[in-house]
Amino acid sequence: MKYIVANPTENITVLVETPVAPADRDEVTGQMFESVPACEQVGYITMPVSSSCDIRLEMMGGEFCGNASLSTAAYHARRKGLKSGETLDVNMECSGVSEAFICTVTANDDCGINFTGTLQMPSPLKTEYADGHPVIFLPGIAHMILPADRFTKRQIENNIKDYASKFDVSAFGILRWDEEKQYMEPCVYVKGFETLIWEHGCATGSTCIGYYRYKTGGHSSTDVRQPGGTIRIRIHDDKIHLTGNVKFE
Repeated sequence: MKYIVANPTENITVLVETPVAPADRDEVTGQMFESVPACEQVGYITMPVSSSCDIRLEMMGGEFCGNASLSTAAYHARRKGLKSGETLDVNMECSGVSEAFICTVTANDDCGINFTGTLQMPSPLKTEYADGHPVIFLPGIAHMILPADRFTKRQIENNIKDYASKFDVSAFGILRWDEEKQYMEPCVYVKGFETLIWEHGCATGSTCIGYYRYKTGGHSSTDVRQPGGTIRIRIHDDKIHLTGNVKFE
């Protein structure tokens, strides 16, 4: 099984390069978690549906994932031999969204190891509230925002599956957010795989934080600090752009 390990903001992502039939992906996903102990998520590189696209990513839970999309675009740029300072627009597809999108990738070295990427994230579908806390829905995944000073990590671990059961999404996250420090700890549960992981960095979670601050406080720019580093969210004309770094092991 051929795969590559990507590191977008320490959100360790295994991209499986060998073609794997959808019916076999549950088993292969389990194998990847065993083979790469630091793995937080698994995605599958496939042929794009549209002939105008360069590459397609299908996530283990069928959700959309910003960090894995950044990693896939960087993977494509790496294959193209992008050199330091060069930029490439990667036209790509991802599970969870029906339309193609562009991820702009810049190489930070000549070795194909370090990249910076920017992509327009999907707009949130809706916002609901559970126990008075916002739940923001993106394609295939929803994130609840909880104040860090009122909820411990243990409390979140004990309750995330109950909250997830209330919503029809493939994956559900709880974001432990400290507004004063602009610091987020994202916990993500993927249904079907029963994986519950405190991620080091979460692109969709960062998007939800930036979107919520924009809608409630008019903040068009948020640098979301998290255990693995910082993801930048910029919003203009209600379009959400995310910028992050990707390294390859």
